[in-house]
Parts: sequence; C-alpha cells; structure tokens
Amino acid sequence: MPQRDIKSEISDRLNAVIDELYDLIAAAASDAVQEVLGTAGSSSSSRGTVKRSTKKRSAKKGASKKRSTKKRSAKKSASKKRGTKKSGRRVRRSTADVEAVSSAIAAQLRQTPGVSVSELAASMGADSVDLKRPIALMLDAGKIRKTGAKRGTKYFAKGRK
Repeated sequence: MPQRDIKSEISDRLNAVIDELYDLIAAAASDAVQEVLGTAGSSSSSRGTVKRSTKKRSAKKGASKKRSTKKRSAKKSASKKRGTKKSGRRVRRSTADVEAVSSAIAAQLRQTPGVSVSELAASMGADSVDLKRPIALMLDAGKIRKTGAKRGTKYFAKGRK
C-alpha cells in the first residue's frame, strides 16, 4: 500500500507541474501574439487555461466541395452545348451527321481557305470540339490539307493553295 500512495503522489505532482507548464506556455504564446499584433496591455489577466479551437477540418472540406461543384456545373453547361446526355457521356454522332458537317466544312474552306479550327467554328456557328472529328476524317480521306502545327494549323480545301 505505501508504494501505491507514492505512485499516486508522484502522479499528482507531475500533473500539477504539467498544468503549470501548460499555463506558462500559454501565457508566453499570448504575450508573443499581443506583441506581434501591437495590442496594448499585459497578458497577466489572460493567464490561465487557453481555449482550444473547436473547428474541425470539415469546414475546409466544404470549401473544396464548393469549388469542385462550380467546376462540375461549368463542365455540365459546356457538355450541354456539345449535345451530351445528362449522364455526362458523349452522344455518339451518326455517320450522316458527321458527313453533313464535313460537307459544310469543305464548303466553308472553299470560301475562306487557310483558317484555323476556331475560326472555322466561329464562321459556321459551331463548337470547335464538334469539328475535330470530321476534320480528322477529311484529312485521312485527302479531301482537305493542312499546314502548320498546333495553334498555327491552317486548313485548305484540296486543290487550292
């Protein structure tokens, strides 16, 4: 029994020292913050226990969810313009639709040779994403030709320079 009393007394004293150290550290931190912020007065009245922040990380997670929601809504509105389903998957265009767009592209390139995809899309009133596949098929078939690379790519109807 006497050994148990000693252990409990040691434990009580250690807890008291830890509490005192915690109070001293909190007071020093409070003084440092007040010094940095330039607030007047000593922190002797604020010594004691310091309240810990009860904010959880969920607040930060909520902010990131709002950002991702904005991105998703922007993607949804862009996909609606291009003719996609509500599920977000692209609608597969029919061969007849691709051929109709291809003939319109060829006609436009005969009128205004040497234009980029974005200029072609603007003149046709279409989205440039919708023109990429028909242009690729027309290049493979040899109906049109291109010069340049990347942003400098210009398209011409075959037989014109």
